[in-house]
Amino acid sequence: MAGEKEVRLFRALAWVASSDGAVRPLEQDLLERYREKLSLAPQEAQEIVRSATESELPADPEERLKIFFGCVEMACADGELHDGERMLL
Repeated sequence: MAGEKEVRLFRALAWVASSDGAVRPLEQDLLERYREKLSLAPQEAQEIVRSATESELPADPEERLKIFFGCVEMACADGELHDGERMLL
């Protein structure tokens, strides 16, 4: 079962993936890999992606760094860095 940190990371990834107006297939694939890795239920992950309009950053520097690197990976997943993704990073 996913904890608070895992949900926060997945929410940030979903936010970046949807920042250009669409979650493209390669981004969806990466979200699915993270969903499995973070032990999120499919329905929970779908709800997070649907409602991904913002993400709160944790106070813990290590967790922030993990979220940042995950977001960079997500932004680059489709081979293009869109303006919305660039602004979020």
